[in-house]
Amino acid sequence: MLPLLALDQLVSLELSTAYNFGSRLTPGGYPLQQLLPPGLQQLTFRYIHVPANLVLPKGLTSLRIEEWSIRQLRDADSEFPDDIYARLPALPPGLQSLTVAFSYMADTCAFLKLGTLPPSLQYLEVSIPASDCWGMVDLQGLLESLRVLRIKEGMSPTNLVALPPHLEVLELDYPQNVQMPPLPQSLRQFRTGGLF
Repeated sequence: MLPLLALDQLVSLELSTAYNFGSRLTPGGYPLQQLLPPGLQQLTFRYIHVPANLVLPKGLTSLRIEEWSIRQLRDADSEFPDDIYARLPALPPGLQSLTVAFSYMADTCAFLKLGTLPPSLQYLEVSIPASDCWGMVDLQGLLESLRVLRIKEGMSPTNLVALPPHLEVLELDYPQNVQMPPLPQSLRQFRTGGLF
């Protein structure tokens, strides 16, 4: 068992479980909420399902969700039962960097709803590395503060109506024929694997 009292002073934390059990177990067997000290600034989850009702520390500036295992979110009653709809927990107001990478999916497609993004967010990356199925991420309402946007490795954006006016880096790796909004004058790096 982890000594929970030792976690209170941490500003950076990485939580991981074994690959095959990521959606069911948490480190040390503790409830996930108990493992998050209030002063945390940088947090990485690996092979862990991050529930939408998780309360993240208020001072968090960087959140990485790697190999997010979300298979238990599958809705058998859905019109498309092989599809998975994922929601992020409420994001802290000072968050500057958000990375979401789903675990490999062979027979399911992921649909990610970002929800309300914090006004300080500057970096956003979403992917499904080496997956056999494409995912979708809803990009409605991107913030003006965003400087880097990477939607790559199996993810495709929806509701991409406008790009932030101060965006400097844009990567879109999707193969679908999607109408691109105008590129901002501030853009310094642009990469795409798709056709527009």
